[in-house]
Amino acid sequence: MKVTYELLEHGWVKVGDRVKIDDSEGVIIEVEDSNLHIRLRDYLYTEHFEQDSPSSKTIEILNPELVQARIAEFATAKLEEASKAFQILKEQLKDLKDLFS
Repeated sequence: MKVTYELLEHGWVKVGDRVKIDDSEGVIIEVEDSNLHIRLRDYLYTEHFEQDSPSSKTIEILNPELVQARIAEFATAKLEEASKAFQILKEQLKDLKDLFS
């Protein structure tokens, strides 16, 4: 799984995630706005991401299951919100039907 603007924008890539750039493995030490700061062995690397533009380097996430779990958690929360909203609408429709009965 590659780091993308969308993953950063939604907060699904976090400090502590392990990544690989070229042949070097590193750890994300900071995520700010559209910038990703990574510690790679003896140096720091910063990559800026923009919507609809590829990053200058391919940054591979080494623990994609964590990112996938974050995405699944987000989707579950959104589904619960939609379910509650649907239930409210259903109750309002029933109330309207009762008014006209």
